[in-house]
Amino acid sequence: MFSFMAQYYIGINNQQLGPFEVHQLLANGLTPDTLVWCSGMNGWQVAKNVPELSILFAAQQPQYQHPQYQQPQYGGGYHQPQYQQPQYQQHAFQQFPNYIGWNVAILVICVFCCCNPIALIFGIIGLVNGTGVNKATNEGRYEEAQRKSRSAKSMATIGTIIFVVGILLILIAYALSPEFREALNEGLRNKINKN
Repeated sequence: MFSFMAQYYIGINNQQLGPFEVHQLLANGLTPDTLVWCSGMNGWQVAKNVPELSILFAAQQPQYQHPQYQQPQYGGGYHQPQYQQPQYQQHAFQQFPNYIGWNVAILVICVFCCCNPIALIFGIIGLVNGTGVNKATNEGRYEEAQRKSRSAKSMATIGTIIFVVGILLILIAYALSPEFREALNEGLRNKINKN
């Protein structure tokens, strides 16, 4: 089902650790009842239920004991305690958007079309943050990856707004120039004279 080179995340003491290769798991605290996840799995599973990992425990004696429960002294019968599976953030399933394409588009348009240095600066900052998203995600720094993703989107948005405003200002300045007004008036006079 999973390749032997799969990398697993493990959940210990309500913390998500990893990713680790299979041969590193025992050294990092893996037990048969540790929750694990790797790419391709639908959700977190107990390690002993994952075929690739169950072989790690075959040669070992169980290193854990189930707690002994006593029947209550008063009233009703035996009640098995209820356990809840720890809730881990499923960062391994998430890919944060990097907005690299959007920021590159801003850079290309600013360089080749309008030479807007302010929008260009925002595009560069957005591109730098965008390239850091995947690296931070791969290294397990999910909060940083999410922060860089938001920053890349903000820079792309601001760069786009500045670019559009710059184009509008250029068009307004051109429209208000004497040469434009003269050409417009000349065109109107020609049209009136033809009628």
